[in-house]
Amino acid sequence: MIQLCKRCCKRAVREEGTAFCVECLKIHNEINRKADKVMKRKLAANRQCKICRVHLDKDHKYTRCFACRETDLKYYHSFKYKVVEHFGGACQICGEKDIRCLIIHHPDGDGGAHRHEVFGGNKTGAHIYRSIVRQNFDTGYRLELICSNCHLKKHTKLEYYTSDA
Repeated sequence: MIQLCKRCCKRAVREEGTAFCVECLKIHNEINRKADKVMKRKLAANRQCKICRVHLDKDHKYTRCFACRETDLKYYHSFKYKVVEHFGGACQICGEKDIRCLIIHHPDGDGGAHRHEVFGGNKTGAHIYRSIVRQNFDTGYRLELICSNCHLKKHTKLEYYTSDA
């Protein structure tokens, strides 16, 4: 089904969710960014959680209270668990199973392009896991599950860093 832009009725960029054409999406995002900055300043001045509006201590360094941060972490981690489970639950190189170490790797080197296509920016981690789950694991990019150590080894081009030394 083709969706039309909410503002100008041209063909929409996205197939589901809020639909805008390319030009209107830029305007919409800019308006939201400005509103978020104004709201963040107001909440910071009043020392309130940006989600539940509970009062924060003066030395609290985050814009959200601990309960809201914990809820967000659980929500975002649920996407990582689903992605890890889908890709076998272990590093495809060494077999590491600790979920804290496992990451999604773009073996073709197109991770930046993938993030830019999905978000129009440089978001990482939980955001990319959420998009993979929402696209039903069919992103159009070749992905593999590897641990952080193997990922670093793949991207380190220096020959004199070997485990034989």
